[in-house]
Amino acid sequence: MRRFRTKNLNEETIFKKASEENDGNWEEIFNDMKPTDITINELFGWWLEVYSAIASKLLNYSKQINLGHKLNEFDSDIRKIISATKTCVDKISMLHPNVYAKMRKNEAFLLNDIKDELIEELKELLKKQSAEQNSSDIIEKMQQIADAYQRISDDLLELSWDYTDDEDELSPGDAQTNNTSLVNDDAFNYRIKSTQKPTPWVTSKMGVDLNDTEGHENKRSEMVNKLKQGKSLGEIYNWLMNTQGYSHGRIAGSHMSSTFYNRYYGTDTPPLVPFEKIIAFGKAIEKLPNY
Repeated sequence: MRRFRTKNLNEETIFKKASEENDGNWEEIFNDMKPTDITINELFGWWLEVYSAIASKLLNYSKQINLGHKLNEFDSDIRKIISATKTCVDKISMLHPNVYAKMRKNEAFLLNDIKDELIEELKELLKKQSAEQNSSDIIEKMQQIADAYQRISDDLLELSWDYTDDEDELSPGDAQTNNTSLVNDDAFNYRIKSTQKPTPWVTSKMGVDLNDTEGHENKRSEMVNKLKQGKSLGEIYNWLMNTQGYSHGRIAGSHMSSTFYNRYYGTDTPPLVPFEKIIAFGKAIEKLPNY
């Protein structure tokens, strides 16, 4: 894994606006992380570098438009940036759910800025390609969004210092719970061989209403898809707890058991997760908070 920027950085290296000093190769940075065995500080470092590189890429796009290129030439790239921007937030919710819960409480403004000033603004920008819009207005808007990415990258750097201090002060038992116990535990790390191409995690709530049969079926389909894409039971559990509004782990565990094992019981179709694995998983979540 590459070495990320940490709290030892000199503050003079923090840019206040999008800069061409970053090569803008955000996809290389985005793909250069392991989903397991990553500390809080490494995760924040990866996150802020992705956003900084995206800022540079958007600045580059604005200059290309200024030279005569059209916004629709970058449509596919911008949609990938939107997806990656959301995935960065999803990663911390899956790998460090306790940290994410703290962020939702103490850094709600930052998470809202990511949604409103990055994701929603890029979506609005894409709408301009189908309307009569002066290229100068598009250039100005893209530069504003690029600056927003860099500003939030700077905020993440400062925030990572606080969370690194929190991590250093944890007792060994707390650190195990807050860091990678879910990832390293055999029950949580169980996964089947991938048979499907990966897709972004769904971040909207599905099947909130008890009568929403279609929503519940869509949620179950998403769970099956993620399992078949090679995601671990722990990752799917954290997704249910952090994005689907589950108040108790036992409910999420019951739905996973029903989806991956119970529905196949007594049929000729092998379950997606073997009996001993689903039982071990159920025992593991009993030890977690909010069970």
